[in-house]
This record gives sequence, C-alpha cells and structure tokens, in this order.
Amino acid sequence: MTMVSRSVCFAVSLGFLASIAGADIATWANSVSGNWTDATKWSTNPAYPNNGSPSPTYDVIVDAGGAPYTITLSSQVNINNFRLDSASALLQSNTGGLLRMPGPFEIASGSVLLNGGSLWVGSIGGASSAVLQVARSPSIDTSSIA
Repeated sequence: MTMVSRSVCFAVSLGFLASIAGADIATWANSVSGNWTDATKWSTNPAYPNNGSPSPTYDVIVDAGGAPYTITLSSQVNINNFRLDSASALLQSNTGGLLRMPGPFEIASGSVLLNGGSLWVGSIGGASSAVLQVARSPSIDTSSIA
C-alpha cells in the first residue's frame, strides 16, 4: 500500500511540475505605478503577461516592495494564475478590465480594487490581511473562495 501511495504522490508531483514548467513567470519589476499592458514594467519585457495561443503562458507574481504603487488593468488579460505578495501594491481593475485565469487568484499581501472591473478565476484565496474592495458593479466569477 505504501508503494502505491508513493507512486501516486510522485505522479501528481510530476504532473504539477509539468503544468508550471511550460509557463513563463512574470513579475512586476519595480515598485512604480503603471498599466498592466506596459511591458516595460514586467520582467517579461518586451511582452506583458497575457497568454498567447497556444504559448507563451504566464504565472504572475507581484511582490516588489518599496513605495506604494498601483497596477492598473483596463483591458482583458488571460493568465494561468496570480499571486499578489506586496503590502505596497494595489491591483486596480477598472471598467473594461478583465483578469481571467483557470488557476488561483491569491492575495497574500497587498490590495485589490475591482473598480467596475472583473475577475474570472478558478479560485480566490488570501491571507487574513488581504484586501479585496469592490466598487461600480464589478463581476467576480469563481468556483471557490478560501
């Protein structure tokens, strides 16, 4: 029985690694405000994170510390997953902004403001200090909130 459990765990681990191995990791480069679609703000410059068809695909991490900054989203963007992990950061999705992903949307630290914008995500999770604010009729579509 132990051998079967180890085999299953190993297979699941390999499947997870394969799923992230094909994605590019995109990080917000510095603690400066800007638009999501400004490629110069991302580690993936000259491209901003927005999944292609079929590639590249992106896992996004916003963790730049320092002075407070805002990342503004005013268009539709498709990525794999998102992690906000900077108390200095605010992700603001305005009217017309849509962040769509099959994976998790996680707020470990920082704030998200849906100012008429939308989230279509696999799941939403966050730390007890996480802030998700809504204004101006936003849309949230998810299968799980943790």
